[in-house]
Amino acid sequence: MHGTTVAFPKYDFYSTAELLKAYSTGPMRLAEALCGLTDEDLRARARGPEKWSIQEIVFHVSDSEILGAFRVRQAWAEPGTMFSISSYSRDIWTRELAHQLADVNARAVSLTLFALLRRATEPFFVRAQEADWERCGGKHPQFGLLTLRNLLELYADHSERHIEEILNIRQILGKPLQVPLLLPMRLFLREDEMETNLSGPQPDVLFCPRCKSDLRNVARDEMRSKGYKRKDGTVFTRHAHLRMPELQAPL
Repeated sequence: MHGTTVAFPKYDFYSTAELLKAYSTGPMRLAEALCGLTDEDLRARARGPEKWSIQEIVFHVSDSEILGAFRVRQAWAEPGTMFSISSYSRDIWTRELAHQLADVNARAVSLTLFALLRRATEPFFVRAQEADWERCGGKHPQFGLLTLRNLLELYADHSERHIEEILNIRQILGKPLQVPLLLPMRLFLREDEMETNLSGPQPDVLFCPRCKSDLRNVARDEMRSKGYKRKDGTVFTRHAHLRMPELQAPL
């Protein structure tokens, strides 16, 4: 490998069983998140003209899963080798493949493809022994070695983050739906998910509900927790509080 690699984000506060549950039920939960939405709702750019619609999110999830299924198989069959497909541009694929214009049948096929890829790939995770989680893996140009455990973390989080995204869009559309998140803590934070105040103190923060660290007057980009508790007693876990400005999600 050439160039500098960065450490893959830690996601060790979820057990393998919890990750497997999110991974295996992802297709069913994604379909559930779409219940009651019209075609107009699915195509609406409720967050602004530059943001994806729910329809585009659905197609992106299946695009990503194609890559994920390949990576898991390569990690098992050729451990330690460079991933043949290291990354792709999600925005370019979404635009050039015209996901927004796809019809209802294509959308149904995309959901089915996502479900079948998960169903076909899940056995590689289920049969893994303790040593396999670190032995199996592939090399990524930005992150170095991605282990089998990392791949499970990556794709379990991926479906959960987009389910959460769809639920947020439903709120904007005035069609809220209660679907509990299985992995409310995010694996990584994309730049477009960060709050605007990245460097100043967070006046409403008290402490991290996990490590109990006092986070008052700590700059946002210095936080190292996976969530925080506000002064009003609510726990906010959507953002990771670990700023990685050079990190591009390997999806």
